[in-house]
Amino acid sequence: MRQIGFLLMCIFLAQSGLSQCNTPFSIGNDTTIDCGSSVTLSAPTGLTSYQWSNNGSNASINVNQAGTYWCTGYEALANLVTNGDFSAGNTGFQTGYAPGSGGPWGILSNVGEYAITSNSNLVHNNFGNCFDASGAGAAGSMMVVNGATTANMVIWEQAIAVTTGTQYIFSFEGMSVVGSSPAQLVVRANGFQASSVYTLSTNVCAWNQYSFTWMSNTTGNVTMSIVNNNLSGSGNDFAIDNIEMSAVCIYSDTVTVSLPPNPTITVLDNDSICSGDTAMLVANVDIPGSTVFWFHGVQNQDTVFVSPNTTTMYSAYAKSPRNCNSTTSSVLITVGDRPEIEAFGDDTLCLGDSTQIGFITQDAIDGFYWSSGLDSSAA
Repeated sequence: MRQIGFLLMCIFLAQSGLSQCNTPFSIGNDTTIDCGSSVTLSAPTGLTSYQWSNNGSNASINVNQAGTYWCTGYEALANLVTNGDFSAGNTGFQTGYAPGSGGPWGILSNVGEYAITSNSNLVHNNFGNCFDASGAGAAGSMMVVNGATTANMVIWEQAIAVTTGTQYIFSFEGMSVVGSSPAQLVVRANGFQASSVYTLSTNVCAWNQYSFTWMSNTTGNVTMSIVNNNLSGSGNDFAIDNIEMSAVCIYSDTVTVSLPPNPTITVLDNDSICSGDTAMLVANVDIPGSTVFWFHGVQNQDTVFVSPNTTTMYSAYAKSPRNCNSTTSSVLITVGDRPEIEAFGDDTLCLGDSTQIGFITQDAIDGFYWSSGLDSSAA
């Protein structure tokens, strides 16, 4: 797949005047996903390149966050370059370089010369054993160049018919056949610079693809040229292959991914109990079917009973049926000590006699409560 290196737009564009731009393009409908889950957004397959709002470059992406996502798809149409892979030999293009004239190291012994070959070592015995970019080996073809020391010398050039208001992608593959002083290639349109300057890798026989988009402001022929900005006479030896220029259809679509609401949990107000007593904890959740999770090892249900020995804060949160969590809600259970009391009065008396009995305590109390039903008093 060709990689398109240019600024990508996030609105729908289908090139005007290009009847071929008719690919139905959609990345799906707006959707709501469960909390903690994800969804795959997919564009139609088979396009030349893709750019997503999260910088993805495949036909689909996986997302797990709420938000608005867009994808722009690029479809390169028919290649307008003639013999861009040099399979037809030295035809279909113009060049300012001279055909290889020979010398002590092969037919490309001299700077400013080129050859169409399947192996760069065949045209200069100091060049690497590099084959064409298609992987065809000895059956393939490429343009091998001994870089010129003259400025603005055209390596490759071809007149291509274009239409005004149409966007095109121009691409080619390049590699160094000698590792030192790599070529600095630039593409021009009618003599004006149209691309970045592409410095080839110092890794011998390592093909890389270079591409850019260009918008035509005229109808007719435009002359596309490849020029080398490196004028070194040492090193600066390279090959180019698979030159292409195609009109581009641009499509875009947008979807919104949402998350369901989080539940809200509330618990009863703080409570106080005596040591050894039991308190009831009640949690209310606004989304039916939610599960309540208590901390401190309490079982997971809306209503639970606890018997803490000391004052304890109990906390809980809720998880909705769509896996969304609430914030934590807490209740404080205050545990107080039981008061100590001391009895006074006779504990033995004769039939018919009476006595006074009572209880005293040093603890703060609300009163005494008699099991016999007597009034609440100390005596």
